[in-house]
Parts: sequence; C-alpha cells; structure tokens
Amino acid sequence: MTIMSNVHKFIGQILFSPTPGAQLVAKINDTTNYYEILGVGRKSSVEEIKNAYKRVSFKVHPNNNNARGAKKAYKKVDEALCCLIDEGSRRCYDKRCEIRECEKRTRMHESCITLVTILVIMGGIWYIIEPILRIERVSSTDFKCCR
Repeated sequence: MTIMSNVHKFIGQILFSPTPGAQLVAKINDTTNYYEILGVGRKSSVEEIKNAYKRVSFKVHPNNNNARGAKKAYKKVDEALCCLIDEGSRRCYDKRCEIRECEKRTRMHESCITLVTILVIMGGIWYIIEPILRIERVSSTDFKCCR
C-alpha cells in the first residue's frame, strides 16, 4: 500500500510540478523591472547585460520552452535588452525607476500623514463632543430624578 502511494506521489510530482522553464517564464511575466528580467544589477556593464540576455533568452525562447507565456516572456527579455543596451534609453529607464520608487515612498508617507490627520481630527471631535455627552448624561439623570 505504501509503495503504491509513493509511486502515485512521485508520478504526481512529475506531472504537475512546474518545470524550471515554466517557473522562469512566470517570473519574467510577473515582473516589470528589466534588471530583474535579465538577472543583472543596475551597475552591470553592457557585456554583462549581453551575456545575461543570451542566457535568459535561450531558456525562454518559444522553440526551447513550451511553457504557456514563453512568447510573451521572450518579448519582454528582448525589450529589456533593447532598453538597457543603449546608454541613453538606460539612463531614461533608470530615471523613471527612481521616480516610481520616489512616488511609492511619497504615497506611503501621504497615507501615514492622512492616518495621523484622521486620528487628530477624531481626537479633536472627541474633545468637543465628550463634554457635551457628559452634560447630557447629567441632565438626563437629573430629569429621571425629578420624575
């Protein structure tokens, strides 16, 4: 019984586990960062980018990889090379990435400020409302006592 279950488990792993090529295709299709697509850093030289392109493009080329989305991943790898190989387009891309990162930080900062503002407003409202509620409580108890 255990031998058969182990055989079924092994066959299931073979049939249903994603191949390394499919995992790479999914990773490339999920990211928009050209450096991550090629697996290089921002300080990489043109030669390093070309070598990374050759390595990654071979792995995701639709003739070598039959995973779903391989064609789209190959196009993204090609876009990454075209953008990062030219110094002008690379500088422009890096600038856009910096702007996006700055906008993310600004949005996070603005949301924190908004939360603090809401809490201050709520505290201010409580500061105004709390004495009124206390007066109503006193007056309502007095009213009950008068009956």
